[in-house]
Amino acid sequence: MGGLIALVLAVITVIIIAISSGKKEKKRIASINNHLDEWGERFVKTLISSKIPYYRAKKIMEKRNELGDSIIESLIWKNIKIGMDEDMLWLALGAPTSIDNKEETANSKKKRFVYGIPRKGAQYYWIKDGIITKIKK
Repeated sequence: MGGLIALVLAVITVIIIAISSGKKEKKRIASINNHLDEWGERFVKTLISSKIPYYRAKKIMEKRNELGDSIIESLIWKNIKIGMDEDMLWLALGAPTSIDNKEETANSKKKRFVYGIPRKGAQYYWIKDGIITKIKK
């Protein structure tokens, strides 16, 4: 009997989480759709299909005039490339799990951004003077 009660409670919990997630997703989609006139149908569809959180979508799209459509699309899809700057990395991936290998000389500043758990599929981005110089995924 106790096992049956535990199973029923587990199923109820899963249903509640699914309903809550569905409401959050509807809210995210509605928030992005509110910018249809401003961002255009292409970007609204891209932002919705990429599952990008609304707050990140808004930050990225605020840079559209400055960066151009091609780079904006790369950021939405988290397609980071050597030569992009540190701000673009933050826009696309958010805050890194850690920042290490910091080195500062009279002529330059270097650091490494780590996203994920080292030795367990983490991604590494080396930054020199604000520009991505090396990527390891």
